[in-house]
Amino acid sequence: MKDPNVQQKRRAAVEWCEKINQLSEELRDNRKWEYVLIGEEEFYGLSTNGATFEDICQHCRMSAAMVQGVLNFE
Repeated sequence: MKDPNVQQKRRAAVEWCEKINQLSEELRDNRKWEYVLIGEEEFYGLSTNGATFEDICQHCRMSAAMVQGVLNFE
């Protein structure tokens, strides 16, 4: 997860999602695209403690602020 290659791919995936979300809703099937990066250890740790798949995705969702290391108070 901390490998520079993974970090670069993470930034690229978040940027791609942002670009897709700028399209009209009809062109993206009326959906909002998000990038989720889940490590194996984190997945099993959360699921073992009763987290649903939706909970895990919500917890591991990547935002531009997270990727860039910017504080976001939303």
